[in-house]
Amino acid sequence: EQMEYSYPFVNNILAPKIVKLFNLSIALFTTISIETQTGCNLTCSFCPVNKLVDKRIFTQLEFQVLEKIAIELNVLCFNGTVNLYVNNEPLMDKRISDIIFLFRKHLPLNKIKILTNGTLLTNEKIHTLFHNGLSELSIDNYTDGKKLITPIKKLINNSMEFINYDIRISMRKINDNLTNRAGTSPNVSPLRNPINQFCAFPFLDFTISAFGKSIICNLDAKDAEIMGDVKN
Repeated sequence: EQMEYSYPFVNNILAPKIVKLFNLSIALFTTISIETQTGCNLTCSFCPVNKLVDKRIFTQLEFQVLEKIAIELNVLCFNGTVNLYVNNEPLMDKRISDIIFLFRKHLPLNKIKILTNGTLLTNEKIHTLFHNGLSELSIDNYTDGKKLITPIKKLINNSMEFINYDIRISMRKINDNLTNRAGTSPNVSPLRNPINQFCAFPFLDFTISAFGKSIICNLDAKDAEIMGDVKN
């Protein structure tokens, strides 16, 4: 019911605005989302890449490819947001602080963000992430939707230590039912027929998987619809 209620807004208001924007000029995306490596350490029932069901081969985007992306964004005068995550847990990548530093070097004025489940966070790591150039740390606290995990408790208990940082915490349910994740969610069935509805994400969010593939949909965890390869 909520989805059907949104159709008039999406199709009649949002879609024409996006079309007009792209007819007036060749507009760049407003966000680039980069999956630096595959893998997650949680078992969220709605997620096609939770550690129990993820069938992807472990891989990382090579550092030279990440630098290539950062340099090309600088050449394009990209002024949007850099998300250093897609369908993965970014803190599992031990290079993440260095990667943040790399993008900050080439994009000194851009917003750089990561979204994490917080299980691998320490107070020291938070300082390192922001010292290296992180703009926003968003944390999804996955439990029953009410309890805090230990690293988040420590963060909150020492909140004055981080008063100058942009840190956002969302309470989430680990066994939630969300969208069907482009037909890949383990706990929601794919649609029998496609919805005739406009989606703005392909126009606004340029998504790169850990395999270097540019994918149309940021929920496409299987790289099913590929536009290109940033390695080439």
